[in-house]
Amino acid sequence: MKKFKKVLCSVVSINGDISFEEFLTNKKFKKIIPYNEKEIELSHITVSDDFITGLFVSTQKSDLAPIHTPGDDEDYSAVALKNGQGFAYPNVILYSKKHKVLLWEVNRSGVLESTIKYYFDVVCELNKLEDTKLELLPLMYPDAYERVKNLVSINEIEVQIANPSTFLRNQIKKDGTIGDIAKLSEGLNASKSIKIIIKAEDVQKDKIEKKGILSILNFINSAPLSPGRLKNNIIVRGLKHDTSIDTDVEETINYMTDRMNDKFQLEKLKIAPHLQIKERKEGIVVAYKNLYNDIKALV
Repeated sequence: MKKFKKVLCSVVSINGDISFEEFLTNKKFKKIIPYNEKEIELSHITVSDDFITGLFVSTQKSDLAPIHTPGDDEDYSAVALKNGQGFAYPNVILYSKKHKVLLWEVNRSGVLESTIKYYFDVVCELNKLEDTKLELLPLMYPDAYERVKNLVSINEIEVQIANPSTFLRNQIKKDGTIGDIAKLSEGLNASKSIKIIIKAEDVQKDKIEKKGILSILNFINSAPLSPGRLKNNIIVRGLKHDTSIDTDVEETINYMTDRMNDKFQLEKLKIAPHLQIKERKEGIVVAYKNLYNDIKALV
């Protein structure tokens, strides 16, 4: 049986002394980093003329569920693991060297963009490159960018942040001036999700600038996701001019649904004896080829 694996795209931007290509290929950046009760590592790197493929592997060594047979109330037993072993959850990645775009497999038990950024930051700190910073900006379809560009006006931006208290506490470490905002968030019991709607009439000069949208995308993209189904999101609502009826009509651009993506098929195994590395790499290369023209049109 086959299953579909979703692939998302992110623009890689680095401010510092190394390139993302060097980060992926230089052995001195190969580390095991603890993150959210897992250990994250970068492995199985392959370099071709146009792109680099590899895997982020997240290993969970604690809080493992027992084996169970449904219907048997007493049939629970621990998974037999040797000391230091755990369950491995892979995310295959592909980095386009020319376009500086990272494609990555969506795996809820593996890494997300925020995890990749955290891994990069910690590895750079361990290598005394504290001033080197990585940003992964979500890449939307050309149609979505064109629709933003063609908006006559932006009426409002709706931003939803999952686990906002955690995000704000992380920001305090960088900027203590927003401590009051964190206290307010906790006081409102906004531990699961917070939704902020910015309306044009609430903005100085009654106008929301288009160029600010990318900054907001980057802002919510850096916020950590809470467990469960809650996700960070942004929705832009405005007006576009419909020439067929010569009037302005409503337009909505949704960060989640308009984000550039593809998928590949992978054999579904009851118990995986390996990470299906070859199949994953072949799958994400096909996804890259499917998205190549859209990526080329944007970056």
